[in-house]
Amino acid sequence: MRQRTIDGARLKRLYARDRRCRALFHHLGQLEGTQNKSTTLEELLAGLLAGQKMAIPRRDLVSLLQSLARAGAGRFKIGRRGKPSRFEWAAPVNRIANSVIGERPPGAVLAVPGSRPTAAASADAQLIHSYHLRRGLIVSIPLPIDLTDREAGRLADFIRTLAFEPGAAASST
Repeated sequence: MRQRTIDGARLKRLYARDRRCRALFHHLGQLEGTQNKSTTLEELLAGLLAGQKMAIPRRDLVSLLQSLARAGAGRFKIGRRGKPSRFEWAAPVNRIANSVIGERPPGAVLAVPGSRPTAAASADAQLIHSYHLRRGLIVSIPLPIDLTDREAGRLADFIRTLAFEPGAAASST
């Protein structure tokens, strides 16, 4: 398979003229780590709604991802045989997004989930974590990159109080 180069000028034009593209790039720029080699359509839709407060119709997002593919940012794959529709990125997705947005110079050191932030990392820097709660439902929550075990425990305790089924909280203890 022939490797395509990323057409940064074309991506910047898309970014400049389409507000949905801007929301997508701002969401993608917040993603960190290696889990972003491939992103499902559902993850993108949930992340845009949670992080950017923007609901994009699925059809429009597919069209936008196809435009990104034509610009060399990766390949859009339609889901078949039980696999979800997804976009396979040509480079780390946050580097692509941030180079288009212009927030970080290309090749800047990026934080990886689970690692300790460096002293230069901002205290309020966040990652959006997505969790497949049940079939067809992805929950996304922004958390600080330096989340401590104690804070994670407090958050877990809070989530346990949200159950609506009688006895659901008691059975988990």
